[in-house]
Amino acid sequence: MSDQFETCKAFLKATSYFKDIPFDMTRPYNVSDYPGAYKTYPGALTFELPKNNYDQWPTPIGRVLANRRSLRNFLETPLSPNELGFLLWATQGITAKMGEHALRSAPSAGALYPIETYLVIRAIEGLPQGTFHFNVKDFRLELLKEGPCTNQLIEATFGQEMVGLAAVNFVWSAIIKRSAFKYYERAYRYIYEDVGHISQNLQLACTALDKVGCTANGAFFDDLSASIFGLDIATEPILLMASVGKVSGADFMDDMREYFKKLKRAM
Repeated sequence: MSDQFETCKAFLKATSYFKDIPFDMTRPYNVSDYPGAYKTYPGALTFELPKNNYDQWPTPIGRVLANRRSLRNFLETPLSPNELGFLLWATQGITAKMGEHALRSAPSAGALYPIETYLVIRAIEGLPQGTFHFNVKDFRLELLKEGPCTNQLIEATFGQEMVGLAAVNFVWSAIIKRSAFKYYERAYRYIYEDVGHISQNLQLACTALDKVGCTANGAFFDDLSASIFGLDIATEPILLMASVGKVSGADFMDDMREYFKKLKRAM
């Protein structure tokens, strides 16, 4: 336990601001280290997402907040492209312009948006199973690898069966340089805040849809998870995941009981 505390203290010491220690305002932005606002996979097979007026969808915020629960009793029913498009728009869709910045649906420190979205798709109408990258700028999905791959993600997430039952798993990574070129050590704080905003947006957006459940997931092997997408955890670590799928719409406690029944059958 002492080693764990030492690691935590070292992280806090390196990334903290202290009132009695002046912050070095002379450090310039390392513009040469800035990797650009968008990540794409040139040459990848792409799938255009429906460009609907998602901002016009009726989503009373009071009902959504009251009903938000972690739901994981996923059905075999696939999600529609419109539902997936809405969830991607709600998490990282471009919603406004401010000078050179393209502002998104979730806040980000300095409007730098270091978080990248990867998907492991099992059941989306009209899309093949496989791993994808969300191209934010063009609102498209880039196919990285076609074919069933939920078993790899199950192994990477300590055998969590909900990962295999989900219609789609969201996997969020961070391009550290996209924040660190400006914020240095503090960037490590900001990227975790950013992914928290995005995760909450996804959970609320799922609640706003009809019988769509979502559960965030922070338990995974960093190296195995990154290898699924060909990522280097030193420069683009995976921070968080979330499983999404159709649910029965039953009370959340009933959903939990049914989920554990499924787990028992699967084991």
